Amino acid sequence: MMPRAITLMLVPLILTIEVFPSTLTAHPGQTGKIDRIVVLCNDYDYSLCWPHLYWEGEIYNYIIKDVTPAYFDQFKESKFLLILGGPLAYDGVGEIVSSLLSEDEKQYLMSDRDSRIIAVRRDVWTDGQIVVIAAGYDRYDTESTVKDINGNGIADALEPIVDQDGDGVSLNIDPNPEVKDLADDRYGAYIREFVDYSLKYWSRDELQASLNWFLSWDRKYEILDRIEDHDIPGAALYILSMIRIEAPEYFNEYYKLAIATSITWDNPLYVQEKTTVNDVVGIFRVIAGFNEDGETYYDLKTMEVELLTEVVGVYFLDPGIFMVDGGVGGFGPKPEELVYLHGKYYTPIHDTFMTLTIAYMSVPYTLKRTTVLPNMTIRDIETKGGACVVQAYYARCVAAALGIPTRYVAGFWKSTYDDEDVGHAFLAYFDDGKWMYGIASIAFDEPVEEEMITPEFLSSRGFTKMELMRLDSQAYTYVTIINWEEE
Repeated sequence: MMPRAITLMLVPLILTIEVFPSTLTAHPGQTGKIDRIVVLCNDYDYSLCWPHLYWEGEIYNYIIKDVTPAYFDQFKESKFLLILGGPLAYDGVGEIVSSLLSEDEKQYLMSDRDSRIIAVRRDVWTDGQIVVIAAGYDRYDTESTVKDINGNGIADALEPIVDQDGDGVSLNIDPNPEVKDLADDRYGAYIREFVDYSLKYWSRDELQASLNWFLSWDRKYEILDRIEDHDIPGAALYILSMIRIEAPEYFNEYYKLAIATSITWDNPLYVQEKTTVNDVVGIFRVIAGFNEDGETYYDLKTMEVELLTEVVGVYFLDPGIFMVDGGVGGFGPKPEELVYLHGKYYTPIHDTFMTLTIAYMSVPYTLKRTTVLPNMTIRDIETKGGACVVQAYYARCVAAALGIPTRYVAGFWKSTYDDEDVGHAFLAYFDDGKWMYGIASIAFDEPVEEEMITPEFLSSRGFTKMELMRLDSQAYTYVTIINWEEE
């Protein structure tokens, strides 16, 4: 048995993972019960490996706590000890690892890039003890060892010693019933991204509280099932959690609006420094508050998520720049600007077409401002005006303040009356179960149902070609409605 003393130069970070008691097939000298696992690593390995450790803790009901190095002596005789890092690991971890590995193992780790090992040692500091060293050539290889090629993390790292009955379940613990179906598919990947993303802003305790809530939330699949390839899952789940924390008075009844806000603003929040989570949460709060006061054109409590994304998706994306550069924008109005617009335009008489047309036309038209810039406020637009893209953005902000689903539309067409192509930005709006085009569309004398915009219809109206693209709020890109040219 190795000496019990540990050098005083040790300055590593110690984690304690307490596990609900579980019976194992006993190894000689083993007690048959596991009540905790101690994880020893330095700050560098900890920062990389902690999300994987945390995720496995949630799957297998581990409770994770930080323990300062000063208290290591009282944990070093734990029945299970996991050490992260190789013989060159900083802050004293390397010295401990060197004392436990063979010369061949140390030489392999220090000489071969991408090398990784999981070494098992028994009866190190006390009888019946099991120590696992998960190490790599550098800190990133150590992370890969913990994460495992299959993404199963610490469960696989400990499998050589704790899965003694061969049932494939580490520690013989049935997975947490609230998360077991998330463990090995895309949902699990979303949760891991949530952990990674949130650690940039939250402490581990704050993350643990939000993660515990989300994993036990009975509506979690309503957002998980809506996350698509273009989404940023970590940002979306972070926004949802922040809405729950910052606007608890509205969250339960307006959870669909919260989901819509999360999957709509995940890309702008991730891409644009101009957009902050406080702004996004504020947009949710003021729109939900208007609805709660009965001052929206539609009841947002009963509206489905897909339609609600068209209410809250009021960030700006310039179609002209988008087509050239592949996508820009992502900023939107401040919450207080929506409050201002609501006070200016809300009336008990709900005429959607007239209200949004008045809002659009109230912005003085000028080619001096052909796009919306991040520093432009609503009052800037009202006083200094702008081209159609600015007018459309303004009217869409008004729509959001009134709880009206709208779509920003970029149109390009030519008719028998026009010598040149016409480009124009306008709005489609949702009314009586249909999408209507458009608010100040120029092309149409009166609103037209989306289903009616066909080549035959356009030809009968004197158009020789037309391309219409609408902003897909959730996808943060444009969707072509029709691209037609008369032969």
